[in-house]
Amino acid sequence: MMARKDFRTQVARSSLLRAGHRLLAFAALISAAAQGAELRLAAVFGNHMVLQRDQAVPVWGRAVAGDEVRVTFAGQEHTATTDTEGRWLVRLNAMPASETPRELVVASIEEKIVCNDVLVGEVWCASGQSNMGWNLAKTSGGEEAMAAADDPLLRLGRVAGQIAPEPVDDLAKCTWTHCTPKMAANASAVAFHFGHELRRSLKVPVGVLTSAYPASTCQAWIPSAALAADPVLANYLTEWDRRIAAYDSALAKPPDAKVPANAEPTRDPRQVPMRPAVLFNGMIRPLVPFAIRGVIWYQAEGNNGDPNLERCFTTLVTSWRDAWQQSRLPFLFVQLPRYGGFRPETRDAQARCARSVPDSAMVVTIDLGDPDDIHPRDKEPVGVRLALKARGLVYGEDVVHSGPELEEIRRDAASLVVSFNHADGLSARGGPVSGFEIAGDDGMFHPATAVIESGAVRLQADTVPAPTRARYAWAGVPDANLFNAAGLPAAPFPATAVAAAFPKAATLVPMTDAAVRAGLSPLNWVTTGTAASTTVCGASVRVGFRDTTTVSLQVDTSVIALPDASRFPILSWTVNGGPPQSHQLVAGDRSIMLSRDVADPVIDLCVNGMCPWFNRYEGDPPPNAVTLTGFVIDEGGTSVVAE
Repeated sequence: MMARKDFRTQVARSSLLRAGHRLLAFAALISAAAQGAELRLAAVFGNHMVLQRDQAVPVWGRAVAGDEVRVTFAGQEHTATTDTEGRWLVRLNAMPASETPRELVVASIEEKIVCNDVLVGEVWCASGQSNMGWNLAKTSGGEEAMAAADDPLLRLGRVAGQIAPEPVDDLAKCTWTHCTPKMAANASAVAFHFGHELRRSLKVPVGVLTSAYPASTCQAWIPSAALAADPVLANYLTEWDRRIAAYDSALAKPPDAKVPANAEPTRDPRQVPMRPAVLFNGMIRPLVPFAIRGVIWYQAEGNNGDPNLERCFTTLVTSWRDAWQQSRLPFLFVQLPRYGGFRPETRDAQARCARSVPDSAMVVTIDLGDPDDIHPRDKEPVGVRLALKARGLVYGEDVVHSGPELEEIRRDAASLVVSFNHADGLSARGGPVSGFEIAGDDGMFHPATAVIESGAVRLQADTVPAPTRARYAWAGVPDANLFNAAGLPAAPFPATAVAAAFPKAATLVPMTDAAVRAGLSPLNWVTTGTAASTTVCGASVRVGFRDTTTVSLQVDTSVIALPDASRFPILSWTVNGGPPQSHQLVAGDRSIMLSRDVADPVIDLCVNGMCPWFNRYEGDPPPNAVTLTGFVIDEGGTSVVAE
């Protein structure tokens, strides 16, 4: 007979063996599941999505290193072999718009992923903070809009929020849905109305992908490298490093350290949407290089009063265009509406961006908003106005997409006469014209009596007998009511002096422009860096412009790799044969003003990189090269071959 102790030992061993077998079986299941999940498609791709028409469409993901991945869609088949880290990417050839639902199939030797109900049309990215992400169900007229939202060719995407201190490879989550009353309820209201208007106009499938985060700042959407490259914006990074160090220091205090009774719990500054770069890292970088037509943007609340907003937003646009490798990616953005906490200087910084950043445009919402709520419910006009900008500026439709914009102020006795662009049918809504103020040389502004005369506005005030400047809608909640016949509001403008023409919107004439190429003469070393820029060590160009009074040169100095600033390239130029001017480029230069207030200028420009005349460079640019992106001129201006 077996001893009781031996029996217990054997039972224990048997139990361990059975448990071991179960663990092995479970491990085998886990291993099989892991192997079955090796093939991955980037999260932005999914059922019910829209692919961009008329562009090559990148499709990418991960698989086992060295595996072949095959992608099929709409009769196309492309293959790629994964790199050592398992990454793969193929590019579908450009396709016309199609309403036919198709399957996007991604397959490796053992696995297959299928995205169903995929259309081809127009795709836009909608980004910013909470007002961009605000749900349709919570807006004015939302119930009516949802009831009419049954459109199978409008697809709405949503990227899940993801704060990432370091760049990540993929989105946390992304979903695409049909536009139905139920699905539209939780969609971005601005994105919905923007897409709805494009659908009605373009008659092709439209997809709008929202990647927005509440309470975010502009700098949170900019990559760290772009911030660090700017000596001013780099302060955002320095300040946040200080906050993190202070937070860590506070956590390291002894448990019995005295804490004020009214102390609020502090959030880890690493995980807040105001921290520089964290939203670019988590919600934009993983989207790249997803094919899109352009970007709509609603954000500045988090930078209200920030003196660096103009610089920050300009850097954001440039960095996104660099990421997508599209130097002219359209950027349409919303000027802040009426709200008691908003500063007029913030709106003016946004307006300056619209005039200085090529292929961008701003919609004015000074007639919208809520004086007491930073989240206004009137989102439909915002989406519709963004769509008007896209229809007119991106798709070339003959539509009025802008309200009145200041053109000029002139003196007429004791009055000022303000003229506007886009002013057909100029009128005041709801009473006499309001929102204008005038001042004399003392700079003290007083409300002005305003009367519309022959498409302009005459201003006067008994308290200002000799006016020299005017401003419009210059307040957080201005009483401003000037519109054009299209129902679009006049843009606010700051204190502007008599006879001062307001800068016009900007148009980029790239280095690939025929007139620029015709006048480009290599002196030493020239190579085309991208489709829209030329990297030069030494070159000269002669080109003329019509219907413009300002010309600036857009440059990129990031390719300069010299420790000695004295050897940086020098720009020399003349305007209409006038006296020579020069500028030595330095790190961080982006735009150099060549001509101001000169009608139809002819520019003779020389870039002297100080390279040895006898040395012809091949391959990589020399260390004192600079990238010329193009000439920025007034909207409506054109380039001409200079004789």
